[in-house]
Amino acid sequence: MTSRSPQNGPVAPVRGWALALALCIVAGCVGGAEADPSGANRVEAIKAFDLDYDSGSMALHALQSAFGAYDFGLGYQRLVGVSGVAFKFVYDSTEAFEPLRDIYPMDALTGVSRELGFDDAHWVTGEPIETVKDVIKREIDSGRPVLAPYLKVDDYHGFFIVTGYDFEKGLFYLQSAFEGDSGYVTVPIPEAWDGPTASPAGWATNPVFVIGERKRKGQEVAMAGRGPVEVAISAMKGGRLMYGTHGGEHPYMGRPGPHEAVYGLPAYDLLSRDIEDRSLIKTRDGEVVLDFAFIWRIDSQLGQLEHDRSNGGYFTRLVSMELPRDKAAEMSEIRWNLEATADDAAELRRFFWHEIPDTIGAGDVAGYVRASSSIVFKLPDVGGLRDRLRGEGFDTFETVWGLVLIDDSHEKRMLAKTEMRSIVVREQWTLEMLEDIVDHMGSAPSIERPGDRSRHWPRN
Repeated sequence: MTSRSPQNGPVAPVRGWALALALCIVAGCVGGAEADPSGANRVEAIKAFDLDYDSGSMALHALQSAFGAYDFGLGYQRLVGVSGVAFKFVYDSTEAFEPLRDIYPMDALTGVSRELGFDDAHWVTGEPIETVKDVIKREIDSGRPVLAPYLKVDDYHGFFIVTGYDFEKGLFYLQSAFEGDSGYVTVPIPEAWDGPTASPAGWATNPVFVIGERKRKGQEVAMAGRGPVEVAISAMKGGRLMYGTHGGEHPYMGRPGPHEAVYGLPAYDLLSRDIEDRSLIKTRDGEVVLDFAFIWRIDSQLGQLEHDRSNGGYFTRLVSMELPRDKAAEMSEIRWNLEATADDAAELRRFFWHEIPDTIGAGDVAGYVRASSSIVFKLPDVGGLRDRLRGEGFDTFETVWGLVLIDDSHEKRMLAKTEMRSIVVREQWTLEMLEDIVDHMGSAPSIERPGDRSRHWPRN
């Protein structure tokens, strides 16, 4: 499918972090950029970062790696948690360009950076390229990298660290995601570009995220105050989120924006409606219509939910080690819920995109399908499989994602809805526990609870 599958479990910190910091100190990158005889100024020893789940997560990975230019390091899971991203869920039934769905109901990069002492962190958007070049020059000359999406237009998951510039040659130096060490790359300085900002601003022109100077230190402890908990509560309570687009030129865009996404608990009502609507997967004369827009949407958005809650579970485990015993027990409950939600999201996702293993032989595929509760199956590349399945009474369809079998029924849709309901119950319980933690920290914010429910519910 077009979206990448999230990793199964917590994401490992960037490898070689200590080495990166050591090299950084040797190179002098904390105090300023290295200038070479060609006139290029670069911040050295910024490591490539993990290629992970879609644009928003890539922004946090890039931020983590950019911290290598400072005498400072923080694990990815802590960034996901402190920013509030671990607690978000955004759902949009529009046929929108996939990175546009990976937006936040909060400005995650600004929020987490300021929480960690970078008081001047901010987005620069909508400025002419000459202004952006001045901003980048100022930061690089001070030894501070900046973040920017989509500067390398052939990279779909495109968040990058701008580590240097050479205005004489008209180049930016970038560090990027890797599957193996990619090293630095250069791109021509564009006359203008646009991309997702991983904030409610959505799509923007010439977007650059300035980290700035770290003015307050000693805040490495995650959830050091009420702020991150309140952000998490707000994200889970949810609401509606308007976001713009880049005009609809991309083939994945069904219509130009602005669009309205739903986030938090209200998003599950919209998801439930889509899960029950069997018209969203249609076949006509042996052809699949609507280009699998619903399936692609489920794959992307539930994959992001699985990713965020999985890393959120790891984050809360870290936090529980830093709390008094009574509060640590409460945080452990939240951890259990987040991990269970990640598992439920993975299961619900498999209802609508189930890749049959290549190890299943052609003669066993029909039995495999009949024994499964899934609705949409990606078939293995096995010779003669299509004719064999037709003889078993199954129709198959050629799609842009390969050969697909659809085995839909009302019963399977109700099973999927039951799985989704399990997610909702866990999410409501997590929200209540977060509100209790805020209570322990002092006066609680004025936030309506999701209802009068028992605090003890069966655990499956």
